[in-house]
Parts: sequence; structure tokens; C-alpha cells
Amino acid sequence: ATLEPSTEKLGNNPLPQHFVDGVQELPELLRERQVTTLFQPIVSLPSGALAGYEALGRGTHPNLSECPLELFQIASGVGHDGAEAELSALFREKALELASVRPDLPALFLNVHHKELGGSELVHSLVEAHRRSPQLRLTLELHEGALAKLEKVDHLRGQLSKSGVGLAYDDFGAGQARLLELAEVPPHYLKFDMSFIRDIDSASLSRQRLLTSLVAVARDLLVYTVAEGVETSEEADVCMRLGFTHAQGHHFGKPRPIAEV
Repeated sequence: ATLEPSTEKLGNNPLPQHFVDGVQELPELLRERQVTTLFQPIVSLPSGALAGYEALGRGTHPNLSECPLELFQIASGVGHDGAEAELSALFREKALELASVRPDLPALFLNVHHKELGGSELVHSLVEAHRRSPQLRLTLELHEGALAKLEKVDHLRGQLSKSGVGLAYDDFGAGQARLLELAEVPPHYLKFDMSFIRDIDSASLSRQRLLTSLVAVARDLLVYTVAEGVETSEEADVCMRLGFTHAQGHHFGKPRPIAEV
């Protein structure tokens, strides 16, 4: 489909010029596949052993930001819903392409945009990726906001399980901690937003107790828990004490190109 600038506005203001310009450049990024992937380690606790990598997409178009959040904001200004889904799929395809030359990678966590939910292309692409690289354990990450579409998430979870692909809920607690949905459709991994983890070593006892309770709920549901955004050894120590099974953040490794992994 042809990408056309949307006439939508931000509040009462027209879209900023750089977004309008970006919408005009986005088709080239998608057509020429101008994206790459950085890989950030996820470790097991308390050992610190490597458990896998999260694939973090970046743009490489010379006139657009490399930041995926900004690219998705630009894609949302396009006149049809498919642009966000196409960008999300492109990021994932590039990550799998780069990872395919590294049979030593233990596992890969791949992000998905909620606009891809319900389409057959998503599951088909993951099944095919698993067939091509059976040694690579794949886990699909959904933002917690996608839990508003619980029926679609439940259906996706069932399809992925049949194909040996795991499911993770990302940024848990960034908005509304959806405990009911967590119980109804438990994932394999629950990734706690970095706002929970930042300065947890100096946080109040009440905040630490809250986090302990949420980790315990996940454990009772047989869900692995990942502390995101761990920056210091002190934060890592507290996360281990609170019962997290995994962790991710600059303390354990920064996002790096595949050649440096």
C-alpha cells in the first residue's frame, strides 16, 4: 500500500514538521529494509549465567531517527494501520537474519507491536524462523498494554506454544499492573519495568514489599520474572533477594551489534 501522511493532529496542534517529513521518508526505510539490531543480554539469577538476548531494533535511514519509539510514532501518522505492523515485522526479521549466523546464541527475545496481533503472518513468520534455527529458543515480547486484547493474546499464546515459542509480557507495571489478565493468560516470562527496579536498593520498605509480592504472584503462576534496567550491583543484589529469576540492564551488558556479542 502507498504510505500517505495522516491528517491527524496532536491535540489541537498539527503534526510537527519532522513527523510530516518522516512519514514521507518511512516508505523508503521499509522498502530498503534500513534497520539493524542491537542485542542485550538477559541473565539468570543468582548465577549471572547468560540466558539469552533481547533484540532491540534500530533504524538506519540517514534522514530518520534510529530510535524505534520515534519511528513507530512516525508510522502511526501514516494513513493506514499496516505501517506500524510492517515496521515491527521488519525489526523482527532483521534480528532473526543476524542471529541466524550465530548458532551459539542460547535464546532470543523478540518484540511485537500490538497492531500485529490477530494476523496470521506473525505466527507463520515465527514458525518458519523456529524451523530454520531449531537450536535458537524464541520468545515473543508483548507490551503490557496489549493485554487489553486478552482474547487475542490467549489465542496467540496457544499458537506459539504449539510451535515451541515462548511469550513474555514486557514493561509490566509501566502503566497498569494487570494482575487479573496475568492470572487469566500467564506468560512464560514477566519483565518488570525499569521504573520498579531503579534505585530499588535505596527504596522504601513498602516499595520493596510491593515488588516482593508481585514477584511472588508470578512465581505462584510458574512465570519467570525479569528485572529490567538493572544498572548497579546494589540493584542486582536486591533483585536477587526479592526472588527475581532473571535480570537485564547495563550492569549485565549494554545493547551491542551482533559482531560484538
